[in-house]
Amino acid sequence: MKIATYCITFPEEIDILPNMIGQAKKLGDVWLIDGGPTGHLCHHPRPDTDPWGVLRLSEDMGCIYARNEWPGTPGAQRNHALKVMEPYGYDWIIQNDSDELWPDQSVELIPGYLDALPSNVTNIQVKVLPLVEDEDHYSKTYAHHLTHARINTPGAVRWGETWHEHQFFEGERWQSGLWLLHTNWLFTERLKRIKGHGLERWGNVDKTPLPPDRFELTWPKLQYPPEDSAVATGS
Repeated sequence: MKIATYCITFPEEIDILPNMIGQAKKLGDVWLIDGGPTGHLCHHPRPDTDPWGVLRLSEDMGCIYARNEWPGTPGAQRNHALKVMEPYGYDWIIQNDSDELWPDQSVELIPGYLDALPSNVTNIQVKVLPLVEDEDHYSKTYAHHLTHARINTPGAVRWGETWHEHQFFEGERWQSGLWLLHTNWLFTERLKRIKGHGLERWGNVDKTPLPPDRFELTWPKLQYPPEDSAVATGS
């Protein structure tokens, strides 16, 4: 089975991309679709941001790199990624955001899960586990199945070319028990720089302790952005 992951991303995200890449590479090829240094939601880019940082990271971590200047919406960029990947003969395509990563258990389960699916199943929804402020808390409000599929067969889905994450699809969609970690609300100092505000803009983000068994999930040691590393270490 040939699996690939793609991520639409920007130079300001190289401080967290290794988390996503490290887990996704265990499943197969990883494509980084670079939107360039402008036209995205980073309101406060670092002055020393390398405009070709995604390319350099891709070379360092053995990813496949493609650059498409930001077309204006995430949906349009995702559709571009799917078109670029189409000739490579993948059996399944996974979409991860820069601030997401698979826990170890999902990495282990995904190949067998996909191999056992009926042929009419073309796209798979997963559950998101949003970590909040530290790796011991999550938002219970947002810990649910994502409305859009994150795993699909080639040619089965197309994104609505908008800011929202609507998908058009052919075949049958299934909800899986696979978890995907979300770290945007974990790296709160980075969030303030990128967005210009903190968690207060998401009024319904709760901070709930993870259960003692952590939903039976583990994940590798995370790479923290510089500003959050300084807070964590007190330096």
